[in-house]
Amino acid sequence: MKREMYYPYISRVCIENFRNFQSLDVQLTGKQIIIGENNAGKSNLIRAIQLILDPSLSEQERYLKETDFFDGIPKPFENGIEIKIVIEIKGFEHNKQLNALLCDALVSKNPIVARLTYKFKKIDPVTNEYGFVIYQGEDETIKFGFRERKILNFMVIDAIRDVESDLKSEKNLL
Repeated sequence: MKREMYYPYISRVCIENFRNFQSLDVQLTGKQIIIGENNAGKSNLIRAIQLILDPSLSEQERYLKETDFFDGIPKPFENGIEIKIVIEIKGFEHNKQLNALLCDALVSKNPIVARLTYKFKKIDPVTNEYGFVIYQGEDETIKFGFRERKILNFMVIDAIRDVESDLKSEKNLL
């Protein structure tokens, strides 16, 4: 009898007003490869996910700059524009540790779906100061922090930048 293996995976990514994404909502399956031309947004998509999940980023690195807003938005700080990144996670129903960790993040029980959200928004209307919050589920008061990121164990593997060129140079070495 074959036993199925279940692994947590990012099943959905939604991005608003971040870099080259004014609005993106993409559904994903268990295994993904991101391929695209230069300046298509591959690195920006990964960076958006890192803002939520990457335990190696410091809190300071999670603060954004005006240049991180979608280009078509004039004066985002002055106009109170918000950057929002949402990821949904599936495939952890058989993992007791992740079930306990993500119980406050659940937005669906059948199938089990956890939602994590990053918002970069105005926190002081007088000074126009911006800050970020990363939270679980629908409740901004249920924080998602370093401890949770460490348990999820998200890792970014460096991309192969120019496969065609790399293959040509490999042939020349043989």
